[in-house]
Amino acid sequence: MTGSDKKGPDKKDLGRYVSRVMKAKGLSPRGVSRRSGKGITASYVAGIMRGIAANPSVDKIKALASGLGVDRYELFDIACGPSEDRADQPQGNERLQALELLDLMKKAAVSPTLMATMEQAAQLQPGELEGVLLSIKRLIGARRKAGGKGKRR
Repeated sequence: MTGSDKKGPDKKDLGRYVSRVMKAKGLSPRGVSRRSGKGITASYVAGIMRGIAANPSVDKIKALASGLGVDRYELFDIACGPSEDRADQPQGNERLQALELLDLMKKAAVSPTLMATMEQAAQLQPGELEGVLLSIKRLIGARRKAGGKGKRR
């Protein structure tokens, strides 16, 4: 397969990954810049998060990995697509899903109500679970329309 046969990397995947890691570690773009030794600016980090930063260089990816405290090869794979010899390892979307799951578990661990909700939901049949999810989405949508974007309790 030639390079033109492969689907190119999705800048939004990189942005979502960076955002998820930063959220999990409590980092801001400025904090990532500081931790990178100023190898990447806070505004460039923010651009990556929004998916608008164009083609980060190898040096920027290394600096970003350092600032995030993640493996630079993993970050390179997400930014540029996997190298041939690493193709059998989990890729960006799978890593992103794993980070999202870890983030959810962290939230559940500190919220007895969320933990109880998840425990109850785990006992539902698939069709019932879809109904609960739809209800939650409607509730969130109604809250947003009403301007209730405040912090969760």
